Amino acid sequence: MKAFLFTLFLAISLSTLAQVTGSYSNSFGSRITLNADSTFKYKWNFDLALSWNTGKWQIINDTIYLNPVIVYDTLKIKDGKYILRDSLVLSLDEKSGTITENEYVLYQLVSGGQSRIKVPTKLFYHQNELFDFTKESKLLRKKVRSFMTNKKVVPRYIKSKDK
Repeated sequence: MKAFLFTLFLAISLSTLAQVTGSYSNSFGSRITLNADSTFKYKWNFDLALSWNTGKWQIINDTIYLNPVIVYDTLKIKDGKYILRDSLVLSLDEKSGTITENEYVLYQLVSGGQSRIKVPTKLFYHQNELFDFTKESKLLRKKVRSFMTNKKVVPRYIKSKDK
């Protein structure tokens, strides 16, 4: 009996996981991709501005929790040919590495990068849509004017159709 219940629980869990995974986008320039290996990628962009994050996600009941994992680069600060100190800075890409002061200055001039827009940490999943929560942990369902279309829309992420 225990083996049957475990198998049933596992089948239901895998079915829910398959339904939730995929790419979602909203009317405000944000996209979230939930991968089957419990990792996610978040991107926001408008015009030339860009923000991104990666991390881990989990689902508990019908709520998805996103835990961003910050990627750092080691900035080597030099005085001529001598290294004075190392400093951790946000990475421009998804791979941690070592960068020079010149690369860091160029990074500051770019209009995109990691963690420039806050990633939602909790989303409600319902019928291939994700809904944000307010600061008071209530579902955000009030229509808001989209700056991209100037129409009032419910702030939600809609799952992309699989190709």
